[in-house]
Amino acid sequence: MSDTSNKQQMKCLHRMLGVSRRDRFRNEDIRKKMGTTSVLNFIKKQQTKWFGYISRLPTCSEPQKGNATQIQ
Repeated sequence: MSDTSNKQQMKCLHRMLGVSRRDRFRNEDIRKKMGTTSVLNFIKKQQTKWFGYISRLPTCSEPQKGNATQIQ
């Protein structure tokens, strides 16, 4: 999933900037110009936020019970 989502994101960003792959810009440079981060970093950040939210819930809540299983 990670390789595919990164490829798709970079393809869209290249298109929005109007540059081709032959121009050989680095992915990080393109992300800085567009003011974005990678899809994987965004997902990781959201998962961390969600984990923090769940960990603050009372232990008797449904999400907390599901969280008692293994966490990745």
